Amino acid sequence: MEPCCDLQHWEAVLEKIAEDCEKSDRDIDELLVLPVTKGFDYQLVRTAWEFGFRTFGENRVAEYLEKRQALSEHPAASANWHMVGHLQSKKVKKIIGEFDLIHSFDRHSLVDEFNRRQTANDPVQKILLQVNISGENSKYGIEPEKAPALLEAVLNSEHLWPVGLMTMAPWTDDKSVIRKTFAGCRTLRDGLAEKFDIALPELSMGMTNDYQIAIKEDATILRLGRLFFGERD
Repeated sequence: MEPCCDLQHWEAVLEKIAEDCEKSDRDIDELLVLPVTKGFDYQLVRTAWEFGFRTFGENRVAEYLEKRQALSEHPAASANWHMVGHLQSKKVKKIIGEFDLIHSFDRHSLVDEFNRRQTANDPVQKILLQVNISGENSKYGIEPEKAPALLEAVLNSEHLWPVGLMTMAPWTDDKSVIRKTFAGCRTLRDGLAEKFDIALPELSMGMTNDYQIAIKEDATILRLGRLFFGERD
C-alpha cells in the first residue's frame, strides 16, 4: 500500500497533537513525535525528512539497514533512528552504533550480548526498559517487579545507559484501562529513578489509537505510524 504523503495532512496531525498537549497543560516541545516508518520504503523517509522530521522509528533491523543503505546519498542519512520493535539478541551485532535509542530493551540476555559485542570505541547505547505493565501474554516487555534487577544490570554495564521506560497499552476502547497502564509506567519510572538515584526522563508511551491518553500521563515520546502514513499492508 502506498503511504500517505499528504503534507497538509501531516501538518494537521501536528496541529492536533499541539492542541491535545495544550488541553493537558503541556507543550508539544516537551514531546518527541516519532514517525514510525516500518512497512514503507525509503522514499517515505526522504519525503518526511524534507517535511522536517529528523528522527524516525523502525521495528525491524533488516528493514532499517536496507533503508539506511538506500538513503546513503541523501541528507536523511544523518537522521536519528530509534529501534521500537522487539530486538533479537542475534541481531545486536548488526546494530552496534546504529540507533540513537533502543526502546525495546526487555531482558538480561540483551545486556550480555551488548557487553560481548561492544568495544571501548563504540558509543554508549542509550536504552529504554520495555515493561509489560498490562501483563498481557501477547506483549513483549519485562514484568514490572523484575525491572529493578534489569535496570541494575544495565547500570553495571559500561556500554549501556538507561534514559527511561517504554510500554504498550492493551488494544481496547476502554480508556480507563489504557490510562491505568500508562500511569503505571510513569509510577514505575518514578520509583526506579528514586531507588537508583538516577534521571530517567523519557516515557515512550502512546501510539495512533491512544496517544492522547499518553500525553495526559506525561509521555515524552509518541510512536506514531498510521496516524501520519495510513494503514500498512
